[in-house]
Amino acid sequence: MSQKNKRKAVHKNRKTDDVEKQREDIDPEVTEWEKSRRRIWIYVKVSSVFALLILTLYAGKWVYESNKLTTLEEECRVAKKKGDWITLEIKAREWASWDPDNYMPWMYAATAVQENGGTPTELAAYLKQLPENAPFLAFQELSDIRYRSGEVKDAAKIFEQLVERDPTSVEAHRRLNFYYAMTVQRAKLINESMRAIELGAATPESFVYLVGADWLTFTNGYEVVAKWAEKYPNDNEDLQVASAVHLITAGYSESMTENPRMKELLANRKGLLKSLTKKFPDNIELLALQLSQAAFLADDETVRDLLSGVKANVDDDSRFWRFKGWYHAFHEQWAEAKEAYTTCLELNPYDWLCMHELSGVLRQLEEKEELKRIQAISFIGKQIQRDVLQAPRTDQLPIEVLLKIEKFIRDCGQAEVASKLSDLIKEMQRKQR
Repeated sequence: MSQKNKRKAVHKNRKTDDVEKQREDIDPEVTEWEKSRRRIWIYVKVSSVFALLILTLYAGKWVYESNKLTTLEEECRVAKKKGDWITLEIKAREWASWDPDNYMPWMYAATAVQENGGTPTELAAYLKQLPENAPFLAFQELSDIRYRSGEVKDAAKIFEQLVERDPTSVEAHRRLNFYYAMTVQRAKLINESMRAIELGAATPESFVYLVGADWLTFTNGYEVVAKWAEKYPNDNEDLQVASAVHLITAGYSESMTENPRMKELLANRKGLLKSLTKKFPDNIELLALQLSQAAFLADDETVRDLLSGVKANVDDDSRFWRFKGWYHAFHEQWAEAKEAYTTCLELNPYDWLCMHELSGVLRQLEEKEELKRIQAISFIGKQIQRDVLQAPRTDQLPIEVLLKIEKFIRDCGQAEVASKLSDLIKEMQRKQR
């Protein structure tokens, strides 16, 4: 540009500045608006640049993490295929640190520990991290580990979750039912047995638990449940009581008599019940056990005192109606006894002992037809109790015993339940051919 043109440009700029100054003098508001507009425009441009920078950083981070996760997943897959369990565990742990809500790295880590001969505790440490969307079998494996290590309450919670997650899972119902039976949780045992039956997820044991909820115990129950109680020193009332019920009502195995401490307990079962009652005065199972023993000894005063002292609501517990019936029958109050026994059977139609006691009342009331019917059903129920308690395992009962249970259930007026057991028996017979 020539010197002449430069002078013209400077002169022009000066004129423009003079015009702007004149505008400021004439209309100061316009000037302020323009200044604000310029500031806003500068802010928008800076913000846009900053936002773009943030998006770029996040996109880069996402791409990096995505690539990282893909790489770790591939490394785990390769390590598992090679059987390189040490590398698999290392890579799985790293993957889990990046993506803890993904069940796959935890499963890989658990697999590595299991294949490498790790301990149940080490295996459980990974399986406990599983999110809710993990495979059903993974939680089943965790429940097995917890159960085998004696952490039965934790295992039971998983059993319950498995049943809720897959209501038709036969194995989940079977595990939960066995836990309720071993821990003498009578109401839960009955409800769970019926739920499994209604959902088509029952095993033959489900029907045994249903009809035997009032009398089913295990000769090794004391030893097993007492060990479980040791795992929960601050929360084991139910386990202490269950172990005592098994010891007092189920008898004992020969191996138990070889243990000096067990021999002492067996000799002092009455003292054990007394000490636990003092420790847990409101426990329903202990109360039912005391009432059963008092009725067996024809101690009507103790039965009366125990029934009048019940604090909990036991209106839905059929056993207490049976005890009331026994008390009325003892005092030859036949109408009241019949009413109590009838209520008992409405709540639990499989109580053969109630039927047996009711037979005596019906004889006094000269209700011969009903007496004949009730006596026949009661006799079958008593036989079933004998057969089940003498069997080595409740899950391996002979077909003949199952057929007897099917007839008993049907005679008790529960035809639909009996049909479900009949179907299972037919399937078992078909497989044996």
